[in-house]
Amino acid sequence: MAKRFNARALKKHHSYTIAEAAEQLGAHPQTVRAWIRNGLPVLAEKTPHLILGDHIQTFLKGDATRRRRPLGPDELYCLTCKGAKTPAGKMADFIEMAPARGRLTGICPDCEGMCNRFAVKSQLPAIAPNLIVDLRSAELSLKEPEKAA
Repeated sequence: MAKRFNARALKKHHSYTIAEAAEQLGAHPQTVRAWIRNGLPVLAEKTPHLILGDHIQTFLKGDATRRRRPLGPDELYCLTCKGAKTPAGKMADFIEMAPARGRLTGICPDCEGMCNRFAVKSQLPAIAPNLIVDLRSAELSLKEPEKAA
């Protein structure tokens, strides 16, 4: 599983050695060297090689964007596996959060964790064409008083 690094830990207009960049990001120096092999620009005229903070930020943002993909039909996002999964038994609950919006929830078939997807109620037939969806209203929170009958 890939670790996410906080690119904002680096200053944009500062130059870093490989060791300094790794320390600031909480990464191993070999990780930074792998990024260089994968296209991270480096100032290699002198040693130690320097990397601009702006280049690292741009590289890490691009890396996160490359890994991102939209969910397909019948897919929910598993928070434990960190990936798109079709819920176990092809069953999901639609919990209405607002009049037209809500959240699809289901159980991951691999880790039995929760899978989620935010959705608009009118688009449920397109989002979950093969899922058995149970419609539920949102539960009252502690801050919301119960309405008197």
